[in-house]
Amino acid sequence: MTQTPLEISSSRNFLEWLNLQQISLAFTTYQTNRLFLMGIKPDGKLSTFERLFTRAMGLAATTDRLYVATRYQIWQFDNNLRQGEIYKHYDKVYVPRVGNTTGDLDIHDLAVDRDGNLVFVNTLYNCLATLSDTHSFKSIWQPKFISKLAAEDRCHLNGLAMRDGKVGYVSVVSQSDMTDGWRDNRRDGGCLIDVSSDEVVCNGLSMPHSPRYYQGKLWVLNSGRGEFGYVDPASGKFEAITFCPGYPRGLTFYDNYAVLGISKPRDKTFTGLDLDGLLTEKKINPRCGLLVINLQTGDIVHWVWFDGIITELYDIQVLPNVRCGMSLGFKTDEIAQMITFETTERQTIIEDNTRDAAQQHLAITKQLKQAGNIEGAITNLRQAITLKPDFAAAYNNLGTILQTQEQFTEAKQCYEKGLELNPNIAQAHSNLATIWQLEGNIEQAKRGLTQALQLNPHYTPALTNLAGIYQQEGNFEEAKKLLNQAIKQDPQNLAAQLKIVTILSEEGYLNRALAILNSLLKQHPENAEIYLKIAQIHEFRGEQDLAATAYEKVMALEPDNEIYGAFDSSNRLKLTDWSDYDQNLVKLDKLVKEALEKGKTSPIPPYILNSYPIDNALHLAVAKAQAASFQISIKDVKKECNFVHQKRTNPKINLGFISADFRTHVVGNLVQDLFSYFDRDKFTIYGYYSLNIEDENTERIRGGCDCWQNFYQVSAQDAATKIYQDEIDILIDLGGYTVYSRPDILALQPAPIQIQFLGYPNTMGADFVQYIIADKWLIPENLSEYYTEEILYLSQSYFSAPLKTSDTKFSKADFGFSEDTFVFCCFNRHDKIEPEAFAAWMTILEQVPNGILWLGDGVENVKQNLWQAAETYNIDQSRLVFAEKIDWSEYLARYQVTDLFLDTFIYNAGSTGIAALWSGVPVLTRAGKSNAGRIGASLCAAVGLEELICQTTEDYIQQAIDLAHNPQKLASLRQQLNTDKEQKPLFNLPRFVKELETVLQQLID
Repeated sequence: MTQTPLEISSSRNFLEWLNLQQISLAFTTYQTNRLFLMGIKPDGKLSTFERLFTRAMGLAATTDRLYVATRYQIWQFDNNLRQGEIYKHYDKVYVPRVGNTTGDLDIHDLAVDRDGNLVFVNTLYNCLATLSDTHSFKSIWQPKFISKLAAEDRCHLNGLAMRDGKVGYVSVVSQSDMTDGWRDNRRDGGCLIDVSSDEVVCNGLSMPHSPRYYQGKLWVLNSGRGEFGYVDPASGKFEAITFCPGYPRGLTFYDNYAVLGISKPRDKTFTGLDLDGLLTEKKINPRCGLLVINLQTGDIVHWVWFDGIITELYDIQVLPNVRCGMSLGFKTDEIAQMITFETTERQTIIEDNTRDAAQQHLAITKQLKQAGNIEGAITNLRQAITLKPDFAAAYNNLGTILQTQEQFTEAKQCYEKGLELNPNIAQAHSNLATIWQLEGNIEQAKRGLTQALQLNPHYTPALTNLAGIYQQEGNFEEAKKLLNQAIKQDPQNLAAQLKIVTILSEEGYLNRALAILNSLLKQHPENAEIYLKIAQIHEFRGEQDLAATAYEKVMALEPDNEIYGAFDSSNRLKLTDWSDYDQNLVKLDKLVKEALEKGKTSPIPPYILNSYPIDNALHLAVAKAQAASFQISIKDVKKECNFVHQKRTNPKINLGFISADFRTHVVGNLVQDLFSYFDRDKFTIYGYYSLNIEDENTERIRGGCDCWQNFYQVSAQDAATKIYQDEIDILIDLGGYTVYSRPDILALQPAPIQIQFLGYPNTMGADFVQYIIADKWLIPENLSEYYTEEILYLSQSYFSAPLKTSDTKFSKADFGFSEDTFVFCCFNRHDKIEPEAFAAWMTILEQVPNGILWLGDGVENVKQNLWQAAETYNIDQSRLVFAEKIDWSEYLARYQVTDLFLDTFIYNAGSTGIAALWSGVPVLTRAGKSNAGRIGASLCAAVGLEELICQTTEDYIQQAIDLAHNPQKLASLRQQLNTDKEQKPLFNLPRFVKELETVLQQLID
């Protein structure tokens, strides 16, 4: 009888996928007694090499070895080629070296355990077995429902899954203890059994095959229904992710892909299974072939079909780093003619032949990198390593390129392999250390960089990177010492010079930082990063006009840099430059989301994002990413600290407050008297200050504390250790993710309870901050889902701050206003002003002809932008007046000449709103959708002016107009504000502290 010839077809990109993954495949078919090796020929075409072995079934593979189960033997095949050797066009030649005679046991799956021992499924005897030197097999396990070892195939034990190098799970078609009894339960009697516990972990399966444990999941083929999927560990249920157009059997994995075999169902064996009906229902003709499945989606991304003689497959294995393999068999003369022998000269000859070619690939790689052909460079280096597997320089170069492409896992593997071959490569130690640093393995990174410097004390990247770690730890002096050493070695080392600028900026030495940057500009006049740092320093100092000039240069040099563009947009918001406002919002949203999708932090700091109308879900995601970055960066330090919080024995609560704003700052102004009101019979107050600027506010705040510690330039570890040694019961953070704040200290959890309060109007998204203090106006319950913190609700106000006003008496005439002028004011930061609020203000001025809008002073650019914007609404620019900056107490007194405070929308008034209300000026606000947009509502409610909390912009506009035209109503509101002012929740600090004490005491109890 003439056999039908074998025809092989594949999906269009299957060969490209094999090439990209640098793998080939081995698979068996007992139906035609064959072992196949499938790879790619040198000409790029498919190579399908086959050899005949009677009833070839189970298949196992290690780096240079294959095991194949045949009818009565298990054959061990060993690769005969050294790394880099080629025989004909094959890079692996598998030679049958050892044959273990077992007899006909109907052996199905094979596996190699972590000790190198072969384990196989002895289906005939219903057990797992290993090889025996003197017998057919040695039984090592059998299901507990099997009563004896007998050659009766009672349950059709067929599949084996290894876990952590040990036998993990098996598959059986039925829990039958009768001869051939499994055939009666094929439809739904199958199950998976945990070998270690003898317990069934999943049942109700139909002819299950090929269980495999991979990436933390137990996968299996539910063959009787044509399904590939995994077992849900919680429910024990099988979850199918892919339907296969045939009977699936044989499964392996590589990267994020599964590769499995499918067969055409045989009439007798498959009668009564659901598969036939499902194929008919889906109008699919059964196929025989291989499927490549994406584990994330369950999609079949590649396939190979076999038509002709082969209709069934059994097992499959991936052969990593094998391009095109072959094996010897017993049916050809090749097994007699291929003879090799070991000599030291043979290895030397091969190395001589491959060294030049490998070096040539390395040289070509440099050219490809310079031309920007990164993929070509990567391919070229892989080829160099194939030619010369001990080529340490190629591994290091490949790691460097992969690292720039953010393929950190493989880059790390390359560095480690390169160092295994040559441990004296300083560059590899340094590069590997940077990846450890990204992973949060700081101490390991330090050791790697130190090793690099021991090998090459002049290696400036290692000096710079080690300085970066010291900088991150707050050890600025050691960081500057290393950076100056790097600059001495290489005066043109721009990276080191810019790091010094960053440290000086963090220390507050902005003039020195600017001087260095201006000097660097003379050497690098077209460097965008230098201009960026100049812009950011000016922006931080409130010199938005000078920052704008520098940003213009940045964007001229790198117009397509979206991150630089976002910083420029942030500065323009401070300048009230709203050109392209909506387009910039779209770009910002996209930029932030793309960064988060890549597992990075937002390129725009979270505190800046509070000024933009982005949704709360994105705020939460940004905060979580920020928190995760701190947790990663201090991972090693946290292990070293190992803080264990003991049960309290002190009758008094040790209450700590940490902030960088215990100075003349909005937070410092508000908390300057707070700490002195705590009951010293119940609380001991600790102040932890993280900046080196001291003034009258600092002294006042320090006077309200029982203990005081300055953490300026103190490492997170040392600061956290001090807090831990102080036995702080509750630590309250007043900074969140603002400038100079210290979340790195909080991330070490030095106190058992950590709370954020006042200084940051959003969630921190951090496990290490358990609570946030608020009221139900600030964070209503329907917004609590956007907070990782548990919300500690205070009954009337989330804060209280009585203020001290100058005795100076001002009149409207003192500021050039006539007595009949209605003075609307808003002294909020300019970046809080945005187009919607401004449009509302212009509508109000249009309806109040005698009204003017008094704003905080700003640079000339701000004034010009707002005047021009007003004119677009036909409002004369003279009606927008800018107040000069004056002393805080005088600033408070100045409010007496204003009539109504108009709040901003996205980011409300904080200290400015409190100042207005304390001065008897009603605040009109619109309740927003975020914490920052609801501060005004909280303040108004805390003084009993809920009627001034608007829900819509239209209501806001109408109320402002009505109040301007109704002096009696406005006077009533002012009288209401000034009556018993000190007793109102917003200004009754003793009552506020007493309620806060109660809440904190409840946490401790």
